[in-house]
Amino acid sequence: MMFASLYSLLSRHRRLLHWGTAVAIVLSIVAFSRVRMREDIRAMLPDGQSEAATGFRLLEQTPAARKFLVNLHRGPDTPPEVLLATANRLAAAMGSPWFTRATAGIPPESGEAFLAWLVHALPSIATDGDLQKVASRLNADDIRRQLDEDYARLLSPEGWAMKRLIQVDPLDFRAISLERMRYINLMPNLRLQDGHFISADGQDALILADATVAVTDSGRTTELLAHFQRLVREIVPPGIEVSFISGHRYTAANADAIKHDLVVVLTVSSLVLLAIYLTCLRSWRALYVFLMPAAVLCLAGLAVSVFYGTVSAITIGFGAVLLGIADDYGIHVFFSLRDDKKDPVTIMRDVSLPILFAGATILGAFGVLLFSDLPGQRQLAVFSVVGIGMTLAVSLLLLPHLLLPTTGAPVAPEPVSRARRAPPPRGLVLGVWLAVLVFFGWQCTQLTFNGDFRAMTRVPPEIVTAEKTIESTWGNLRNHAILFSPGPDLASALALNDRVFEFWRDQLPAGGLVSLAPLLPGPAVAAANRERWVEFWRDEARCGVGDLVQKEGIRLGFATRAFAPFSALVSTAPAPTSVEDLRQAGLGAWLDSLIVEADGQVMVLTMVPDTPATMDIFARNAALMPGVRLVSPSSISRTLRQSVGADFVRLTGLAAAVVLGLLLLFFRDLKKVAVSLVPVVTSLLVAIGALAMFHVELTVFNVIAAVLVIGLGVDGGVFMVCKIAGGHDHDTERAMRVSSLTTMAGFGGLILARHPALHSIGITVLLGISTELFAVLWVIPALYRPADAPSLAEPLPAQAP
Repeated sequence: MMFASLYSLLSRHRRLLHWGTAVAIVLSIVAFSRVRMREDIRAMLPDGQSEAATGFRLLEQTPAARKFLVNLHRGPDTPPEVLLATANRLAAAMGSPWFTRATAGIPPESGEAFLAWLVHALPSIATDGDLQKVASRLNADDIRRQLDEDYARLLSPEGWAMKRLIQVDPLDFRAISLERMRYINLMPNLRLQDGHFISADGQDALILADATVAVTDSGRTTELLAHFQRLVREIVPPGIEVSFISGHRYTAANADAIKHDLVVVLTVSSLVLLAIYLTCLRSWRALYVFLMPAAVLCLAGLAVSVFYGTVSAITIGFGAVLLGIADDYGIHVFFSLRDDKKDPVTIMRDVSLPILFAGATILGAFGVLLFSDLPGQRQLAVFSVVGIGMTLAVSLLLLPHLLLPTTGAPVAPEPVSRARRAPPPRGLVLGVWLAVLVFFGWQCTQLTFNGDFRAMTRVPPEIVTAEKTIESTWGNLRNHAILFSPGPDLASALALNDRVFEFWRDQLPAGGLVSLAPLLPGPAVAAANRERWVEFWRDEARCGVGDLVQKEGIRLGFATRAFAPFSALVSTAPAPTSVEDLRQAGLGAWLDSLIVEADGQVMVLTMVPDTPATMDIFARNAALMPGVRLVSPSSISRTLRQSVGADFVRLTGLAAAVVLGLLLLFFRDLKKVAVSLVPVVTSLLVAIGALAMFHVELTVFNVIAAVLVIGLGVDGGVFMVCKIAGGHDHDTERAMRVSSLTTMAGFGGLILARHPALHSIGITVLLGISTELFAVLWVIPALYRPADAPSLAEPLPAQAP
């Protein structure tokens, strides 16, 4: 009765409603154009304090998140010196404001400093095992042989550059330090040649650079990549191919895909919807049914921006779906007013109840997404609830007056002469329906879930090719888990990192551990090493080594004081090494890859193999490394996969429970409730079963789609049950056919999307909607006969006499 009364009240102001509607549509479009959108995938990743969310945040803080890896491959006709010269020029051009610390190797000017550092760092990094190697070099024969090699090296063309190094390290102790460099080799196939990073076969050179742009900044990422591509065109000659990987490429690829999809999906869906309206509704006033959801889409986007500040572009892409859903109620109002000869007040009284029922159930289904762990799903919930809620209000309060002439006369429909077709045999319909349920229900048992981050993003073929090229050339760079050793300052973090290294060194095979600890131990370990170094040289058996070296040097023709620096190294207390010493030695790129400063603390990173065995070792021994966190991409994927499965069960179960509760509240009749749920069960089983049959793994986006299927399925079921139970002669079947077409148009547009998020939602729901119409128009009438249907008003106290 309320909507009938409101209809009578508003009917006196139809001209004002027309003008107000036009102004509201224009203002909503203008306001929506100012909404800030995010085109990255962050909204579909967990937030809060879950393991996956914390892992993602830590991975984003690592230097690798902004790292550019550029591979230059020379063709068969390109000389090696051209490859090295090109790498130098390109690295030099990759500077401010887009890049920092671009390097093609250890700079030549750092070569001598690097070798000198290997010697001077030895007292701080030498272990007992290293000192045993030193001791093995101190017999007279080995000293003479090594000095002979030094003398010959000094006479070679490069001898002048080796003079000071030989003075301080005539016995080649630096080779012991050099062995420890293997612990910071992030790339198994990397070689150092003439100060350049070169592949094992000499065909490729590598450039490492840090970008100044955050990976999540899609706008500046596009500019960054355009700048880099311009450098490549200007600097790299023919005969050299450039491949590169960076998190920025994935960000740009997804942003471009989403932008493309927004244009294509919304345009195609809008045009198809408009064509459906003009073809099936055959009235210029059908434009109101079309424009109302468009205006509501803009207002729903505004609502999301109010709650969240920025709106995920995936949420806006979902607008194509909302366009197809939001017009359902307007279509039912349109056909009720057009084909029914009753007074509009009576029509609105009859049609408002099923529309409210259907709207409330779909709002309840979408509302459960507010309990998701993913911010993007919560955005979709707000977007859908606001959009559907406003569509309900517009359809029941405003649209009837826009569809009717301003005089208040009934709509004058075009003459339609159509004979109602006899329904298919009841037994055939129910037999086919049961066969469909059994078959697709069995297929659902084969369902699998996918938590891989790459399944949520678009990875174009050119990026896949670059990944394969760099992996085959330099080794597998992605198969690492990361141990984070935090501390309030670098010294504390290094101390904890020492404990991590000591534990994992004995757990992993050679080459399986990447750590700074062997080259930059914490203060306590470094001090203990220096004390051990001093005690080692104070031993009576080694006190005369300096004199022996000096004596043998004079015999070969060296100056009397040639090896005084060596004598100082072994006889005086050594100075500690620092981070700055490593930078001056040309190791800054490695330092910046393994030390992170974020959130007021310093974290030192250790790389271990990302395998189940590694995860098991850490789980059993985590107490030995308090404060250390292990972040494993494969573990995050497993967590997400489990989360997707849990969310699927939890959210679809919650949506089903909410819908069931609302149906019980509305109908208070178990038979009506059961029949209303027939489209839900049918469409959900077919959608999920079809995905399982074609071996499509479910992602977080399919969870969204499953909730949509529940909401859309119950929508049609409520309309049909209300029609049969109420005995109304409104053209519900035709309205359902048209609304199903418009919903398919919305989801059909998503199938054209290149981004996996929108495409997955489109495929899943389209599969469900394709069977919902069958269940609504044929199965429900076969199960629920008018002769068995009491009046809809009977169970509702508000309608009771």
